Amino acid sequence: MQKKVLLVNQQGSELSELVRLQGYCVDEAKSVQKALKAILDGNYALVVSDLSVAGLQTLDNVKAFCPGIPVVLTSEEHILTQREAIELGAHDLIEKSALVDEQLRKIKTILNQPMHAVAETKIGRKAA
Repeated sequence: MQKKVLLVNQQGSELSELVRLQGYCVDEAKSVQKALKAILDGNYALVVSDLSVAGLQTLDNVKAFCPGIPVVLTSEEHILTQREAIELGAHDLIEKSALVDEQLRKIKTILNQPMHAVAETKIGRKAA
């Protein structure tokens, strides 16, 4: 079964197409409301949420309704640090300035881990 990824962003991105080309199913939501509906209706292996679109609302919604799904936040540089994102409950933070290959590598790493390993990795990093 193909793993599903939800991308919460305002416009389609190169990243979306590259994730599809890796064999994953990608849905996109352009607002917090559409993201919440998708989260409740879908069975996602990962949510990637743009802070400029959804702030922390998508992260909060996933934690409240589907706490087992890892969330990766994307942001412009210096808005939020990786450590701050993890302390807030995100699995990781990807700066938009990072090369698309680096963004894709992080996403693939998370998607290729068993779900229990994703939770253990997050817990271990949070405690560090």
